[in-house]
Amino acid sequence: LGQLVNVAPAIERLGIPAYNWWTESLHGAIGPLPTTNFPEPIGLAASFDAPLVRQVASAISTEVRALHALGSGGVGLDTWAPNINIFRDPRWGRGQETYGEDPWLTARLGVAFITGMQGKDPERPDVIATPKHFAVHSGPESTRHSANVFVTPHDLEDTYLPAFRAAIVEARAGSIMCAYNRVDGQPACANEPLLQQRLRGAWGFKGYVVSDCDAVKDIAEGHKYAPDAAAAVAVALKSGVDNECNTAVWSSAAAVRQRYRDARERGLISDADIDRALVRLFSARLRSGELGVPASRAPVPVSEIGAPAHRSLALRSAVESL
Repeated sequence: LGQLVNVAPAIERLGIPAYNWWTESLHGAIGPLPTTNFPEPIGLAASFDAPLVRQVASAISTEVRALHALGSGGVGLDTWAPNINIFRDPRWGRGQETYGEDPWLTARLGVAFITGMQGKDPERPDVIATPKHFAVHSGPESTRHSANVFVTPHDLEDTYLPAFRAAIVEARAGSIMCAYNRVDGQPACANEPLLQQRLRGAWGFKGYVVSDCDAVKDIAEGHKYAPDAAAAVAVALKSGVDNECNTAVWSSAAAVRQRYRDARERGLISDADIDRALVRLFSARLRSGELGVPASRAPVPVSEIGAPAHRSLALRSAVESL
Protein backbone atom coordinates (compact mmCIF):
# COMPACT_ATOMS: atom_id res chain seq x y z
CA LEU A 1 0.00 0.00 0.00
CA GLY A 2 2.92 2.32 0.61
CA GLN A 3 3.73 2.15 -3.11
CA LEU A 4 0.51 4.01 -3.92
CA VAL A 5 1.77 7.36 -2.61
CA ASN A 6 4.39 9.68 -4.06
CA VAL A 7 7.12 8.80 -1.56
CA ALA A 8 7.26 5.03 -2.05
CA PRO A 9 9.37 3.15 0.52
CA ALA A 10 11.96 0.51 -0.36
CA ILE A 11 10.95 -3.15 -0.38
CA GLU A 12 14.21 -4.61 0.83
CA ARG A 13 13.26 -8.28 0.57
CA LEU A 14 12.65 -7.78 -3.17
CA GLY A 15 15.63 -5.51 -3.75
CA ILE A 16 13.36 -2.61 -4.77
CA PRO A 17 14.73 0.82 -3.85
CA ALA A 18 12.68 3.68 -2.47
CA TYR A 19 11.25 5.97 -5.13
CA ASN A 20 9.97 9.54 -5.13
CA TRP A 21 7.45 10.19 -7.91
CA TRP A 22 7.48 13.97 -7.25
CA THR A 23 9.84 15.51 -9.80
CA GLU A 24 9.24 18.87 -11.51
CA SER A 25 10.74 20.27 -14.69
CA LEU A 26 8.43 22.78 -16.34
CA HIS A 27 11.40 24.88 -17.49
CA GLY A 28 14.37 23.07 -16.01
CA ALA A 29 15.08 20.07 -13.81
CA ILE A 30 14.64 20.53 -10.06
CA GLY A 31 17.15 18.69 -7.89
CA PRO A 32 19.95 18.98 -5.34
CA LEU A 33 22.26 20.77 -7.82
CA PRO A 34 21.78 23.95 -9.88
CA THR A 35 20.48 23.02 -13.34
CA THR A 36 19.97 24.82 -16.62
CA ASN A 37 17.14 27.33 -16.30
CA PHE A 38 15.06 27.84 -19.44
CA PRO A 39 12.36 30.49 -19.95
CA GLU A 40 9.04 29.91 -18.22
CA PRO A 41 6.59 27.95 -20.43
CA ILE A 42 4.62 31.11 -21.23
CA GLY A 43 7.86 32.52 -22.64
CA LEU A 44 8.65 29.35 -24.56
CA ALA A 45 5.14 29.53 -26.03
CA ALA A 46 5.81 33.07 -27.20
CA SER A 47 8.47 31.66 -29.50
CA PHE A 48 5.74 29.76 -31.43
CA ASP A 49 8.50 27.24 -32.09
CA ALA A 50 7.57 23.60 -31.41
CA PRO A 51 10.95 22.17 -32.52
CA LEU A 52 12.66 24.52 -30.06
CA VAL A 53 10.39 23.36 -27.23
CA ARG A 54 11.22 19.76 -28.13
CA GLN A 55 14.95 20.56 -27.90
CA VAL A 56 14.46 22.27 -24.55
CA ALA A 57 12.54 19.29 -23.17
CA SER A 58 15.24 16.91 -24.42
CA ALA A 59 17.92 18.92 -22.62
CA ILE A 60 15.85 18.96 -19.43
CA SER A 61 15.31 15.21 -19.75
CA THR A 62 19.07 14.65 -19.94
CA GLU A 63 19.58 16.68 -16.76
CA VAL A 64 16.78 14.83 -14.96
CA ARG A 65 18.53 11.54 -15.77
CA ALA A 66 21.86 12.93 -14.60
CA LEU A 67 20.28 14.00 -11.31
CA HIS A 68 18.74 10.56 -10.93
CA ALA A 69 22.13 8.94 -11.52
CA LEU A 70 23.51 10.88 -8.55
CA GLY A 71 21.33 8.77 -6.30
CA SER A 72 20.53 11.67 -3.97
CA GLY A 73 17.81 14.27 -3.76
CA GLY A 74 15.02 11.86 -4.62
CA VAL A 75 14.91 12.66 -8.35
CA GLY A 76 12.89 10.02 -10.20
CA LEU A 77 12.77 9.14 -13.88
CA ASP A 78 9.40 10.78 -14.30
CA THR A 79 8.41 14.42 -14.23
CA TRP A 80 5.23 16.36 -13.54
CA ALA A 81 5.29 18.39 -16.73
CA PRO A 82 4.12 19.93 -19.01
CA ASN A 83 1.27 22.10 -17.71
CA ILE A 84 -1.16 22.17 -20.63
CA ASN A 85 -4.07 23.86 -18.91
CA ILE A 86 -5.70 26.73 -20.78
CA PHE A 87 -4.83 30.10 -19.24
CA ARG A 88 -8.09 32.03 -19.34
CA ASP A 89 -8.26 33.55 -15.86
CA PRO A 90 -5.61 36.10 -14.75
CA ARG A 91 -6.51 35.42 -11.11
CA TRP A 92 -4.80 32.04 -11.45
CA GLY A 93 -1.34 32.38 -9.99
CA ARG A 94 0.23 29.76 -12.24
CA GLY A 95 -0.41 31.08 -15.73
CA GLN A 96 3.33 31.35 -16.34
CA GLU A 97 3.47 27.53 -16.16
CA THR A 98 1.22 27.19 -19.22
CA TYR A 99 1.51 27.80 -22.95
CA GLY A 100 -1.29 30.38 -22.86
CA GLU A 101 -4.93 30.49 -23.85
CA ASP A 102 -4.95 28.85 -27.27
CA PRO A 103 -5.91 25.14 -27.38
CA TRP A 104 -4.18 24.45 -30.71
CA LEU A 105 -0.87 26.07 -29.76
CA THR A 106 -0.98 24.39 -26.35
CA ALA A 107 -1.52 21.01 -27.99
CA ARG A 108 1.37 21.48 -30.44
CA LEU A 109 3.81 22.62 -27.76
CA GLY A 110 2.60 19.98 -25.31
CA VAL A 111 3.30 17.25 -27.86
CA ALA A 112 6.72 18.77 -28.55
CA PHE A 113 7.62 18.87 -24.84
CA ILE A 114 6.42 15.32 -24.15
CA THR A 115 8.23 13.78 -27.12
CA GLY A 116 11.39 15.69 -26.23
CA MET A 117 11.18 14.55 -22.61
CA GLN A 118 10.35 10.90 -23.27
CA GLY A 119 12.63 10.37 -26.27
CA LYS A 120 12.13 8.40 -29.47
CA ASP A 121 10.49 5.33 -27.96
CA PRO A 122 7.51 6.00 -25.66
CA GLU A 123 7.53 2.32 -24.67
CA ARG A 124 10.99 2.84 -23.16
CA PRO A 125 10.96 6.53 -22.20
CA ASP A 126 14.05 8.41 -21.08
CA VAL A 127 11.88 10.25 -18.55
CA ILE A 128 8.12 9.73 -18.23
CA ALA A 129 6.19 12.94 -18.90
CA THR A 130 3.09 13.78 -16.84
CA PRO A 131 0.89 16.41 -18.54
CA LYS A 132 -1.31 18.22 -16.03
CA HIS A 133 -3.85 19.11 -14.61
CA PHE A 134 -6.66 16.98 -16.05
CA ALA A 135 -8.97 18.83 -16.51
CA VAL A 136 -10.62 22.27 -16.72
CA HIS A 137 -8.17 23.63 -14.17
CA SER A 138 -7.00 27.25 -14.08
CA GLY A 139 -9.28 29.13 -11.73
CA PRO A 140 -8.37 31.26 -8.71
CA GLU A 141 -5.85 29.62 -6.38
CA SER A 142 -8.00 30.41 -3.34
CA THR A 143 -10.81 28.06 -4.40
CA ARG A 144 -8.90 25.33 -6.18
CA HIS A 145 -9.42 22.72 -3.44
CA SER A 146 -13.22 23.06 -3.46
CA ALA A 147 -14.31 24.64 -6.76
CA ASN A 148 -16.98 22.96 -8.85
CA VAL A 149 -16.47 23.92 -12.49
CA PHE A 150 -19.45 23.65 -14.81
CA VAL A 151 -18.41 23.56 -18.44
CA THR A 152 -20.52 23.05 -21.54
CA PRO A 153 -19.87 19.91 -23.58
CA HIS A 154 -18.86 22.16 -26.49
CA ASP A 155 -16.30 24.12 -24.43
CA LEU A 156 -14.96 20.93 -22.87
CA GLU A 157 -14.28 19.35 -26.27
CA ASP A 158 -13.27 22.53 -28.07
CA THR A 159 -11.13 24.22 -25.42
CA TYR A 160 -10.09 22.10 -22.46
CA LEU A 161 -9.50 18.61 -23.82
CA PRO A 162 -7.70 18.97 -27.20
CA ALA A 163 -4.24 19.41 -25.66
CA PHE A 164 -4.73 16.45 -23.32
CA ARG A 165 -6.02 14.30 -26.17
CA ALA A 166 -2.96 15.17 -28.24
CA ALA A 167 -0.67 14.50 -25.26
CA ILE A 168 -2.06 11.00 -24.80
CA VAL A 169 -2.98 9.88 -28.33
CA GLU A 170 -0.25 11.59 -30.34
CA ALA A 171 2.66 12.07 -27.93
CA ARG A 172 1.83 8.93 -25.91
CA ALA A 173 2.60 10.44 -22.53
CA GLY A 174 3.24 7.70 -19.98
CA SER A 175 1.40 9.44 -17.18
CA ILE A 176 -1.17 12.15 -16.49
CA MET A 177 -2.05 14.21 -13.40
CA CYS A 178 -5.66 14.76 -12.35
CA ALA A 179 -6.68 18.18 -11.03
CA TYR A 180 -7.94 19.59 -7.72
CA ASN A 181 -11.30 20.90 -8.88
CA ARG A 182 -14.58 19.19 -9.60
CA VAL A 183 -15.86 19.03 -13.16
CA ASP A 184 -19.66 19.06 -13.43
CA GLY A 185 -20.01 17.83 -9.87
CA GLN A 186 -17.37 15.09 -9.74
CA PRO A 187 -13.82 15.65 -8.40
CA ALA A 188 -11.33 15.44 -11.25
CA CYS A 189 -9.49 12.65 -9.41
CA ALA A 190 -12.74 10.68 -9.08
CA ASN A 191 -14.31 11.66 -12.38
CA GLU A 192 -15.66 8.72 -14.33
CA PRO A 193 -16.34 10.62 -17.59
CA LEU A 194 -12.79 12.03 -17.63
CA LEU A 195 -10.73 9.15 -16.26
CA GLN A 196 -12.68 6.20 -17.65
CA GLN A 197 -14.76 7.23 -20.66
CA ARG A 198 -12.25 9.58 -22.26
CA LEU A 199 -8.78 8.82 -20.90
CA ARG A 200 -8.82 5.02 -20.75
CA GLY A 201 -11.72 4.47 -23.12
CA ALA A 202 -11.73 6.83 -26.10
CA TRP A 203 -8.02 7.70 -25.91
CA GLY A 204 -6.72 4.23 -25.04
CA PHE A 205 -4.42 5.43 -22.24
CA LYS A 206 -2.31 2.60 -20.75
CA GLY A 207 -0.11 4.56 -18.33
CA TYR A 208 -0.60 5.63 -14.73
CA VAL A 209 -2.58 8.49 -13.21
CA VAL A 210 -1.11 10.59 -10.40
CA SER A 211 -3.13 13.03 -8.31
CA ASP A 212 -2.27 16.64 -7.78
CA CYS A 213 -0.91 17.08 -4.28
CA ASP A 214 -3.69 16.60 -1.72
CA ALA A 215 -6.35 16.30 -4.44
CA VAL A 216 -7.38 12.88 -3.11
CA LYS A 217 -7.65 14.30 0.39
CA ASP A 218 -9.81 17.06 -1.10
CA ILE A 219 -12.38 14.51 -2.25
CA ALA A 220 -13.56 14.28 1.35
CA GLU A 221 -12.27 17.47 2.98
CA GLY A 222 -12.71 20.06 0.23
CA HIS A 223 -15.47 18.71 -1.98
CA LYS A 224 -17.42 16.66 0.62
CA TYR A 225 -17.86 14.09 -2.14
CA ALA A 226 -16.83 11.22 0.15
CA PRO A 227 -17.72 10.93 3.85
CA ASP A 228 -14.19 10.26 5.13
CA ALA A 229 -10.55 9.73 4.15
CA ALA A 230 -10.87 5.99 3.50
CA ALA A 231 -13.85 6.50 1.22
CA ALA A 232 -11.94 9.25 -0.61
CA VAL A 233 -8.96 7.03 -1.45
CA ALA A 234 -11.38 4.28 -2.46
CA VAL A 235 -13.29 6.37 -4.98
CA ALA A 236 -10.02 7.74 -6.39
CA LEU A 237 -8.42 4.29 -6.74
CA LYS A 238 -11.53 2.78 -8.31
CA SER A 239 -11.82 5.74 -10.70
CA GLY A 240 -8.28 5.12 -11.91
CA VAL A 241 -5.86 7.12 -9.75
CA ASP A 242 -2.77 4.94 -9.32
CA ASN A 243 -0.44 7.21 -7.35
CA GLU A 244 -1.45 9.79 -4.76
CA CYS A 245 0.59 12.88 -4.05
CA ASN A 246 -0.09 13.82 -0.45
CA THR A 247 1.96 16.49 1.28
CA ALA A 248 1.44 14.75 4.63
CA VAL A 249 3.68 11.93 3.39
CA TRP A 250 6.67 14.00 4.43
CA SER A 251 5.53 14.21 8.05
CA SER A 252 3.21 11.26 8.61
CA ALA A 253 3.64 8.47 6.06
CA ALA A 254 2.01 5.90 8.34
CA ALA A 255 -1.18 7.94 8.67
CA VAL A 256 -1.41 8.37 4.90
CA ARG A 257 -1.10 4.62 4.27
CA GLN A 258 -3.58 3.85 7.04
CA ARG A 259 -6.38 5.33 4.93
CA TYR A 260 -5.75 2.63 2.33
CA ARG A 261 -5.67 -0.09 5.00
CA ASP A 262 -8.97 1.20 6.38
CA ALA A 263 -10.51 1.22 2.91
CA ARG A 264 -9.38 -2.36 2.31
CA GLU A 265 -10.56 -3.60 5.70
CA ARG A 266 -13.97 -1.99 5.15
CA GLY A 267 -14.32 -3.63 1.73
CA LEU A 268 -14.24 -0.30 -0.12
CA ILE A 269 -11.29 -1.45 -2.24
CA SER A 270 -10.17 -4.94 -3.22
CA ASP A 271 -6.76 -6.49 -3.74
CA ALA A 272 -7.54 -6.38 -7.47
CA ASP A 273 -7.94 -2.58 -7.28
CA ILE A 274 -4.58 -2.31 -5.54
CA ASP A 275 -2.87 -4.72 -7.94
CA ARG A 276 -4.11 -2.80 -10.98
CA ALA A 277 -2.43 0.38 -9.73
CA LEU A 278 0.76 -1.45 -8.72
CA VAL A 279 1.10 -3.07 -12.15
CA ARG A 280 0.86 0.34 -13.82
CA LEU A 281 3.37 1.93 -11.44
CA PHE A 282 5.97 -0.84 -11.53
CA SER A 283 5.57 -1.17 -15.30
CA ALA A 284 6.50 2.50 -15.55
CA ARG A 285 9.58 2.04 -13.37
CA LEU A 286 10.68 -0.91 -15.51
CA ARG A 287 10.07 0.87 -18.84
CA SER A 288 12.07 3.92 -17.78
CA GLY A 289 14.99 1.72 -16.72
CA GLU A 290 14.74 2.81 -13.08
CA LEU A 291 14.42 -0.84 -12.08
CA GLY A 292 16.79 -3.36 -13.63
CA VAL A 293 18.62 -0.86 -15.82
CA PRO A 294 19.55 -2.53 -19.15
CA ALA A 295 23.03 -2.18 -20.58
CA SER A 296 21.76 0.34 -23.14
CA ARG A 297 20.75 2.67 -20.32
CA ALA A 298 24.13 3.86 -19.12
CA PRO A 299 23.93 6.50 -16.36
CA VAL A 300 24.06 10.09 -17.60
CA PRO A 301 27.19 11.81 -16.25
CA VAL A 302 26.83 14.74 -13.86
CA SER A 303 28.72 16.88 -16.38
CA GLU A 304 25.51 17.05 -18.43
CA ILE A 305 23.92 19.20 -15.72
CA GLY A 306 24.35 22.79 -16.84
CA ALA A 307 26.34 21.67 -19.89
CA PRO A 308 27.52 24.48 -22.22
CA ALA A 309 25.22 23.25 -24.99
CA HIS A 310 22.25 23.46 -22.63
CA ARG A 311 23.18 26.99 -21.53
CA SER A 312 23.48 28.00 -25.16
CA LEU A 313 20.03 26.56 -25.85
CA ALA A 314 18.63 28.44 -22.85
CA LEU A 315 20.01 31.70 -24.23
CA ARG A 316 18.57 31.02 -27.69
CA SER A 317 15.15 30.11 -26.29
CA ALA A 318 15.17 33.27 -24.14
CA VAL A 319 15.91 35.40 -27.19
CA GLU A 320 13.22 33.68 -29.24
CA SER A 321 10.70 34.11 -26.45
CA LEU A 322 11.05 37.87 -26.91
